[in-house]
Amino acid sequence: LLYHPTGVSLLFHTLNAFNGITFLPVQLAFGLLPEYNAVVVFSFAAGGLGGYLLARQVLGANSSHLAAFLAGAVFTFSPYHFAHLLGHMQLIALAWLPFYALYVLRTLRAAEGVGGRRIAREGGMAALFLILVALCDWYYAFYCILFTAVAATWFSFRSLRPARRDALGPGLIALVAVGITVALALSPLLIPMVREARQASYMVPDAAQSRQLSADLLAFVTPQGFHPLWGEWARTQSERFTSTLSEYTVFAGFTVLGLALVGLFSRWRHGMKGLWLAVALAFFILSLGPVLHVGGQAVQRPGGIEIALPYTVVARLPFINIMRSISRLDVIVMLALGVLAAGGLNSLMRNRVRGILIGAISLVLVLFEFLPAPYPMSPPDTPSWYRTLAEDGRSGAVLNLPANWDRPGYLLYQTEHGKALTVAYISRDDPRTLVHRAPVLQHFRHLGPDIIELDLREQGQQLLADLDVQWVVLDRYKM
Repeated sequence: LLYHPTGVSLLFHTLNAFNGITFLPVQLAFGLLPEYNAVVVFSFAAGGLGGYLLARQVLGANSSHLAAFLAGAVFTFSPYHFAHLLGHMQLIALAWLPFYALYVLRTLRAAEGVGGRRIAREGGMAALFLILVALCDWYYAFYCILFTAVAATWFSFRSLRPARRDALGPGLIALVAVGITVALALSPLLIPMVREARQASYMVPDAAQSRQLSADLLAFVTPQGFHPLWGEWARTQSERFTSTLSEYTVFAGFTVLGLALVGLFSRWRHGMKGLWLAVALAFFILSLGPVLHVGGQAVQRPGGIEIALPYTVVARLPFINIMRSISRLDVIVMLALGVLAAGGLNSLMRNRVRGILIGAISLVLVLFEFLPAPYPMSPPDTPSWYRTLAEDGRSGAVLNLPANWDRPGYLLYQTEHGKALTVAYISRDDPRTLVHRAPVLQHFRHLGPDIIELDLREQGQQLLADLDVQWVVLDRYKM
């Protein structure tokens, strides 16, 4: 149905199978828009719940519920989440990240305690949530693996103490078992992806894109651009950043940073603040990409040499070079900052009466800093003609013009008319599709002459007929 008649591989396309399958009953019963909105509401509600439960696990059962609630609010209402709500449905599906982190910690903690059956139970839950993460987005699956490496390293240092020396082995074995279980469960996707990556390189972005779509150092302290008071000023300041709005929005929040700083100077249950500081720093440094950018400019040492960052090493790992938008690592930065901020608020709430007031003020300040109002809306713009096309019983494909780049809107129209598309949309542009190689289509794609001399007036209709094109639609307002 995409790139008819040859089709196209969707192995490196953002399938987001979890959202599509889970909320399919909503679509069948009520339509596409209620399903879309159900996905959005679920992602915010479940993400906040996960952040809350993670903070409760870290801070302990005797900690403040309000402090843990703040952690969930920081994570799920972060500017990162709202920025990707502009159209990245796979990235707003971040709900399972805190649940995975929660059960990784429970697995490692179980290894330090009773062990045995409890380790298997906690590890099994970690595997389940990592599978759910992968069914939402492959970026997030990699982030979970990286988080596991940081957590395992931190617990390894803890195990160097004589009282904990025997705990390292069972914990690492449990995490390896989690990885094997997830790899086996996802092997129907992973094996063909590995095979495809060995035969083609279209899924690897240009190195310049990784630089462009990395986080700017100043972006973490530049307020998000949808705020009702300073949003316009923030958008003006953000124009110097190299990436697009959805990618450069990584604002951490001044209240969050202040509470996190308080958390670093307070006492924590089991000394867990060291782990979350390590997580926050690791993901923050990696999100900056291969070179340091400040205010849209690459920082250089004397002699004009750019400052290389650790991501240049990480990017050499297998499959990691497929990642294009490096700033998305910010999602784990916000998760870690949420936990650190909860620790800070928990320490400020020792006095019950005064503590509730401090907690309420802190929560209001965080939500006010993150407030996106008015949030930009995109009503569906499917022309009514496509409903007429749906009633046409003829077979064949639709060629939508303009076609000089892949437009997701044509997929929305396809949900109405149900016909195959000659030109479609995939997350990674595949040069093996006919739109790049066939005469006529190549003209429309590149808006220039083909290497093959062809009189379009003489042979164009015949070639379209050979490609099974039944309808050519000029969407003028897309030009």
